[in-house]
Amino acid sequence: MRRRHQIANWLWLEPGEARATLDQVMRFRDAAPDPMASGLPEAALSWFWDEQLPALVNRPDVRQQATDHLQEVQREADAITEQLNRQAPDLLARLQVLQAEVQRLTEVLS
Repeated sequence: MRRRHQIANWLWLEPGEARATLDQVMRFRDAAPDPMASGLPEAALSWFWDEQLPALVNRPDVRQQATDHLQEVQREADAITEQLNRQAPDLLARLQVLQAEVQRLTEVLS
């Protein structure tokens, strides 16, 4: 039974690979200067992106998972961009009104 990757939960690995990944993350955690730090150690994230994932994508199953995830992330980014483009003009107009009011009130109170 495959398991989710400890850093990239969109990536499914064989149990032995998942365990080896967890062991590596724990080594990074144990080597971190702050024993009270929470979350993933920065060194573990760098290791994943710079070493582990580039090696794993040589496998067709991992490459497909990465490609699928890339498409999902790109769709989400495109949707946010579209939402920003729709809302930005109204927000900018409201900001201009507020800035003008701030300026006038500041002048009156000076």
